[in-house]
Amino acid sequence: MTQTLNTILPTSKCFACIFILVTIFFLGSQNSQAQQMQTGFTLLEKGKFSEAQAFFFKVLEEYPSNTTAKICYGRAVGLSGNSKQALEIFNELDQLSPNNTEILLNMAEAYLWDGNGLKALEIFQSIIENDSSIFNGWLGLANSYSIEKIYDKAYQSIKTAISLDPSNQQALTSKKYIILGYANQLSKDKNSLGRAFELLAENLSINAVDQETLGLKASLFISQKKFTSALDTYELLTDVTKKYIGKSIANHLLDKNEKALELAQELLTISTQDKDSLNLIKAKHHYLNALLWNDQLREAKSYVDSLSTNDPTMNGLTLDKAKVAVYIGDYLKGIKFYQEHLLMDSASFEGNLALADTWHAVGMDQKSYFQTFRTLSYFPKQADAQNLIKKLNEEHNLKVSGLYQLSFASDGSHNRTVNVGTELSTSAQFKLKLDFQQKRYFAPELAGSSKSKKLGLLLQYRIHPRVQLSGSMAVFQSRNLTEDAPTRSNQLIEAKANFFISKSQQLAIGYQSTVQDFNHSLLLENVKTNHLILKNIFNWRTSGIGNYTEIYRSFLSDGNTRSLIFTSLYKNLGKKKHFKSGINLLYFGFANQTTIYFSPASSRQAEGFLSYTKLWKSKHSIKLFAESALGTQSIEKTNQTTWRSSVSLTGKIGVCNARLYALYSTAVTAASNGFSYQQVGLELKFTLTEKPIFFKRMMKKYESNKDQDY
Repeated sequence: MTQTLNTILPTSKCFACIFILVTIFFLGSQNSQAQQMQTGFTLLEKGKFSEAQAFFFKVLEEYPSNTTAKICYGRAVGLSGNSKQALEIFNELDQLSPNNTEILLNMAEAYLWDGNGLKALEIFQSIIENDSSIFNGWLGLANSYSIEKIYDKAYQSIKTAISLDPSNQQALTSKKYIILGYANQLSKDKNSLGRAFELLAENLSINAVDQETLGLKASLFISQKKFTSALDTYELLTDVTKKYIGKSIANHLLDKNEKALELAQELLTISTQDKDSLNLIKAKHHYLNALLWNDQLREAKSYVDSLSTNDPTMNGLTLDKAKVAVYIGDYLKGIKFYQEHLLMDSASFEGNLALADTWHAVGMDQKSYFQTFRTLSYFPKQADAQNLIKKLNEEHNLKVSGLYQLSFASDGSHNRTVNVGTELSTSAQFKLKLDFQQKRYFAPELAGSSKSKKLGLLLQYRIHPRVQLSGSMAVFQSRNLTEDAPTRSNQLIEAKANFFISKSQQLAIGYQSTVQDFNHSLLLENVKTNHLILKNIFNWRTSGIGNYTEIYRSFLSDGNTRSLIFTSLYKNLGKKKHFKSGINLLYFGFANQTTIYFSPASSRQAEGFLSYTKLWKSKHSIKLFAESALGTQSIEKTNQTTWRSSVSLTGKIGVCNARLYALYSTAVTAASNGFSYQQVGLELKFTLTEKPIFFKRMMKKYESNKDQDY
């Protein structure tokens, strides 16, 4: 699927270098010097073009008006690499003998050597229009269409050529490669995959074990996610390297990563005995990939380090270093290595697309867009690059969202929350969100109810791969509906800076002001709290262990203060990392105790938790998350067991993302006022545009800075 045209089709020189010789022999048979030139014809036929050029040059010194010798000399010159000189020779001949079919056929081929397929098409078409029975004209026309990647017309033209000469081996060979190019082109459109398989079946009906056709067929099976069929097809390949790498990839896609690694190890052992050093290099690269698929990150790092020591000039080594850096989370080092690789190979598909993907991983989406555009300039309509553009667009498109949530506490109170909002990216780095929330509070035991409204604006800006800033402003209004009470208003502000310290550490420092609004009675107190926040995240990807810690120092509007520290140590479990388990520790305490709100002098909590995440990728992506925790908490001198559980189901249908969730907890939290509570909710988010509003402006900027490195 990722093969380029040049790896599927032979060059234009090979396309026509044999069939034109037939015409040369025909001309030569009518010339008195034909027997003398037989040596030159043989040199051309055997591909010894430089020797043929020298031979016919001598012939022309003796017989300057010999047309056959001039044609042969022009072919030898062109096939030796000087296509422009060959064109001069054939144009001169055309002026002397206008509309001579043999001269025009050679001139058209010379245009193919010069990379001007459209001009060659024009000449071949004119030849066919004058005489549709000329086999060489149809063959040249088919090959010209194929070089221009107009495969549907190339296919029809080669069928006509074969109908004129069914046993011509050159035409049959051209048909094979035209079919490969045509099928490869059709494979980029999911709706045309059936036709692509039909074309490959046509090739295989002639040669059931044709290796190039089988290789492309296996790639098409992978694009259809028919990995078992791909595995069976790769088994038919005779090229050991292609066979083992293909089977290993198919096993990886079947989630059989241990088998994929086993095959990679076998190939590496076999390739050490291979005289072809290129095959050994391919085996080394693939073995590294298989280690990464199996999350053997330490082994992968050690292996690439050994390659750097033992073979520092190995082709593609910088790309391997970049892969390992990205897998272990050192994205900035990965970017550095990808950039170094592109300095050596600017048209590398993997280097260009991986760099774009890594820029996205560090939040620098404008650079990601630009690098993906560059990838598509080298590989037009490439599916993976187009999918990355689609992914970036989805994150920055204009969206509207809605939330409906119900909360129930053990004291009998309950709340109903409705939230609507919009999300807009004005550039790839700057995003704003506008939210309106309305909340209704019910307290049956107090025969009371109240409501609140909040209108907020959030701004977010990624200024550097290591720094993201965000800030929000909101107006919060509340009112007691039971009494004829005035509306209370509060200005709420939040500011936060995220620092991505290293591959393993992320630090956030922030300020936040809130109004305590867990239930009706708490809202009536109108307690505003100002928080100073420090959050720290460690993620050691090589071991799958992480730590999350947050520290709050809170100042309440009644003069009270609160200190809180929470830390969680967790580890991903299993090969597929669906499970995560860990321990959470929480401590908080208030300087002053009051009956107005839950304010113990100290509260300690410890719990163990287990979570499960499963993603089903299909037409409608569905994600399930479930978590349960069991622990104990000590509130001053009172001890009790705690339990909490939550579940959420997220799905995407067309332009709508939906999330349904529920949770239950008996644990004390900073917002719960000491009650156990339950919560259910439904959140919907709709994408309103296909592309971000800044897309055209960004495209213009890219066009004016195409040569800039990203």
